Amino acid sequence: MTISYLEHRPSGYYLCYTLPKHQQHLLSYRQLRYSLHNPSKRLAIKLARAVVSRIEVLLAHTQRRREVLDDKTIKETIRRYVLEEQANLSDSHLTNPPKSDDEHEVHVSLVQENLGRLQAVLATSEFAGTERLPSTTFTENIELEVCKLFKLNPATTDTTTIEFKKACREYTRASSELWTDHLQRLEGHVGASEPSYLSGAAVAPAASIEPIATVK
Repeated sequence: MTISYLEHRPSGYYLCYTLPKHQQHLLSYRQLRYSLHNPSKRLAIKLARAVVSRIEVLLAHTQRRREVLDDKTIKETIRRYVLEEQANLSDSHLTNPPKSDDEHEVHVSLVQENLGRLQAVLATSEFAGTERLPSTTFTENIELEVCKLFKLNPATTDTTTIEFKKACREYTRASSELWTDHLQRLEGHVGASEPSYLSGAAVAPAASIEPIATVK
């Protein structure tokens, strides 16, 4: 136990434990402070050893638990991701619509290209690409995106397990559906996630309707 873990205050000694860099993603803070309730430096060091040992055990357990991907965890996490991104897309179409026909065409083209790349990833199950998709922060490195979403450490996560590959597949599927929804909105259809006011069911993309000729 090094002295750097201890902080002396008028009320006694405190333990100040900084999480290792590879475990900082596990908690919302990087340092733990804990009163040892003891004015004796010798006893404080002894208590600090016990506390740090317990902290390290709990952190290791939390990390292992986070890295376990079962079907339920994958489904629930992907569902939360979809709901958040759906809301963002809906708001974006209201607040940042294309300002001209040319800008609209560019948006549609970019969405179609991104959608095509996602579908290609699904077709090949190649989740470790590095190419950035046009005009987005999304890359074809699905593995990295999944680690971010599930709060896994990319340096220690085994990306060869069937569970991790399932998470990659479901993330790619969900992203593909989101881009499809985005494209439908750009084409003037109601988003697939929007309920019908009449039936309560999701609205299917509307078919184009030919104008009725006027009889002279």
